[in-house]
Amino acid sequence: MKWLKNTLITLIFGFICAFTFINHTNEQNKSLVQNAKRPIITIWVPGTKLTPTFAFKSFFYRMPGLHKATEYDETYHKRSMAEALCNTFPDDYNLDHFYYFGWNGKLSFTQRKHAAKDLHKAMLKLAEEHTNILGEQPIFRVIAHSHGGNVGLNLAKFNKKDASIIIDELILLACPVQNKTKRLVSNACFKKVYAFYSVGDLLQVLDPQGWYKKGKANKTFSERRFDHYKNVRQARIKINGRPVMHVDFLLQKFLEQLPTLCKTIDTYYDEITPSQVHKIKQLDIRCKFNPVVINKKLI
Repeated sequence: MKWLKNTLITLIFGFICAFTFINHTNEQNKSLVQNAKRPIITIWVPGTKLTPTFAFKSFFYRMPGLHKATEYDETYHKRSMAEALCNTFPDDYNLDHFYYFGWNGKLSFTQRKHAAKDLHKAMLKLAEEHTNILGEQPIFRVIAHSHGGNVGLNLAKFNKKDASIIIDELILLACPVQNKTKRLVSNACFKKVYAFYSVGDLLQVLDPQGWYKKGKANKTFSERRFDHYKNVRQARIKINGRPVMHVDFLLQKFLEQLPTLCKTIDTYYDEITPSQVHKIKQLDIRCKFNPVVINKKLI
């Protein structure tokens, strides 16, 4: 009889523990669903690796694949970049939903396309995880610097009916505009594309796309601006009166202006008539205290 008594006590205790765990888990999921609006997931895609791994490691280090910004040590610049955006604009950027996608950074059409395939797969998985919890897909924002922009544009090549993603905002910072990918900005998977550039940024245009071993280009060097499409908004940037350099797009003083820059360019484009959009040749935005459109040139 003693063994029966011990067995009953064990079963009762196990039932209580299991019930408590399940109830706690359900409450956590319920709380997540109740408190979270449709999450905005930000994914930052870096550009070409221009330095060896050991050089400026804290600034350029990237973990392979898709990782949360919080997985980066606080001493790394990528953590600081995410915090600069999230602390300045907490309504639009959430550190818990901020990711970095690390790829090999090689100067190659093929490698950028391979990287886009891996990123697309990772985003599909991330979307599925959020959908299972919240019942709907998250909002995706992709911010890409330099050739990371061409990785982002290549995402359009991997969308299929049964495996597709929609990117609400694709923000391109100093992206080399190349024949291989420039028309992809008009793809339906990109709801809105922002392209920011600077005449002081030589690295954006120095990539000799016409010299690659694979893939021919009509123009030897890259360009700064995309063609006109209804979903694309472009602006030339100055900070404190001077054109910004390639690396400036990665610094805190620019990042803290980025969301406001997007809103500024939205306001300008919303105020002009649709017939004028294709005529915009150049739009200058000056960053000092608040971004302001200071000059526009029409064809």
